[in-house]
Amino acid sequence: MIEIIKQIFEQNVISSIKFSVVIILLLALTKPVMKRYTAGFRYYSWLAVMLIFLIPFGKLGISYKVPISPVIMNIQSETRDIRNWYEQKLPQQTVTKTVSVKPNNGEQAENPPSEKTTATVKYKTPIDVKLILSVIWLVGAVLFLILHIKRYFSFRKTVKRISSPLCDENIADILDSEKQKLKITSDIPVRVSSAADTPMLVGIIHPFILLSENEFSDDELHFIFRHELIHYKRKDILYQLITLIFISLNWYNPFAYIMARAIEIDGETACDEKVVKGKTYETRVFYGEMLINFLKTQNQKNHI
Repeated sequence: MIEIIKQIFEQNVISSIKFSVVIILLLALTKPVMKRYTAGFRYYSWLAVMLIFLIPFGKLGISYKVPISPVIMNIQSETRDIRNWYEQKLPQQTVTKTVSVKPNNGEQAENPPSEKTTATVKYKTPIDVKLILSVIWLVGAVLFLILHIKRYFSFRKTVKRISSPLCDENIADILDSEKQKLKITSDIPVRVSSAADTPMLVGIIHPFILLSENEFSDDELHFIFRHELIHYKRKDILYQLITLIFISLNWYNPFAYIMARAIEIDGETACDEKVVKGKTYETRVFYGEMLINFLKTQNQKNHI
């Protein structure tokens, strides 16, 4: 089991180095790509990169070549090997005794005879750096994943507790009209909370749209609902889960966090592109002004 952890860690580090090079190249090509391709193309390009480095594709991504079957078939043998390894690594102690000898033929020694014992202790404590780093990586990955999942479910639970269902027939009709345009038949309720700074889609199994207590015009609600429903239809929550798993495995790599930020920006921009797709110029301008006003409001809140 120890060797398996070490091999997986080594392969993960090699894969992470390759992944960093890919991220650097993609970021360097951001401006040329933005001129030719949409944010949606960039958004799914990040997903392709993560899948390549998550699924064993051979030389390009990570390749898990570890002897899983022998370990499962020979648990007792593995335990014995671990015990032998531990016994071999115990500190070794050697003691030497030095005794002075009287000179022969009655010759008088320069120094008076004396007897003393000198103990020399040699400690042999090998440090397996690779094993230590492997354990740190594994513990960090598990903790990172557990903490973020726990934080998400805690946030969802808190939001449901402090929010209330929205009972407004006009708003319900606007939501239904947008669901019909996107061919969505699932029930997606709307909840309102004073703690919500921005509209968002919350939940994996039973998602709902969370709105702030601000007053929105009908046009604004159409854009808001379409934006959040596009997130739902594209399965962006599943995308976020894949991103979380990927970052958990590469938590020590700063480029993983840079990529996560790029995914967030491209994901929101791709939704905005879908919202205004096929709309008139005046509608696109209105939507752009609405986003600008919203961002200004958020910046004012952050500076208060």
